[in-house]
Amino acid sequence: MSSTMLPPPSTTYNNADELLQNALETILQNLQSKYQNWPEHQQAATREALNNMINAPVIVLQNPQIIHTRGRPSGSSNH
Repeated sequence: MSSTMLPPPSTTYNNADELLQNALETILQNLQSKYQNWPEHQQAATREALNNMINAPVIVLQNPQIIHTRGRPSGSSNH
């Protein structure tokens, strides 16, 4: 699904939720139209991937915490 169709930039939205909802609907419509033409094994893999994303624990879906280190550890080849 690399070619995601999003609404045109000139579209006006009342708030961010409406924008996200519209983007999600567009993506789902695009998926549905392409899904019908895929072979059964690709449809099954897509269903499994979507099911895994939907049922994943919330912590998996959140951005990981980025820890800033102080550079390369001592003893490394470029230290």
